[in-house]
Amino acid sequence: MSHCQYHGYGDSLNVEGWLKHCLTADAVIRFANNPPLEGADAIREAFTAQFAMLQSMKHTIVYFDIVGSTIYQAAQIKYVVKGDSEHKVIDIPGFAVFHMDGDVFTQDSRMSLFEVYLDPSPLHQRFTEVRKLK
Repeated sequence: MSHCQYHGYGDSLNVEGWLKHCLTADAVIRFANNPPLEGADAIREAFTAQFAMLQSMKHTIVYFDIVGSTIYQAAQIKYVVKGDSEHKVIDIPGFAVFHMDGDVFTQDSRMSLFEVYLDPSPLHQRFTEVRKLK
């Protein structure tokens, strides 16, 4: 798996493809100070719920570095909330650390731990605003 394919599944809001092709069965995802999502079922549940609230999501990689089996990446993420009649783009900078289960340059390498650091409050605020507009 390359980090670009990873974002392809995420940006297409395809939870099942993302789980099948990008993550180990026992993967852990940690969003900053939030409790970790452990294993495919917890990840599926959380991201199915989040993706259902999005019309679109697009990652633009700012830079990345690879050290051993770990990828460090900065990105800009653009979100549009489902049902937003204004189609307002919420642009959030983020940083992620991808811990791979093998050589990052092979297609069969998958993430075992994914750490994400960003402030989702502008997105959560827009979710609230869109719900109030309905």
